[in-house]
Amino acid sequence: MAPLNAIGVSIILDDFGTGYSSFDLVRWLPIQGLKIDGAFVAALPFNRKTGAIVHAVAHLATTLDLSLVAEGIESEVQLEFLRQARFELGQGYLFNPPQAGDALLQMFRPNSRLQRDVA
Repeated sequence: MAPLNAIGVSIILDDFGTGYSSFDLVRWLPIQGLKIDGAFVAALPFNRKTGAIVHAVAHLATTLDLSLVAEGIESEVQLEFLRQARFELGQGYLFNPPQAGDALLQMFRPNSRLQRDVA
């Protein structure tokens, strides 16, 4: 991973908090961010324990100067919770549903809706 970092590639640890994504990896891997698993986002903001875990991950990432990404954002309520927890990036149906290859390419063409929204 270090050679990728050397050429400017950012590495984000995906599905943090589940499976093989452990705190030990955060200590040793040359990563630039954490992407919290969508299972946590799905329970926001109504599950108190999940909310506490999300805030703890956010504090960890902030303390270690890592970017924060959330996956599976489906509602404005979830987005607002994550904004308050200082997540910088997000993905999910709230923004756009998954796209087929051709449709995805169309989004990045000049004069597309995406290009107009970004401008």
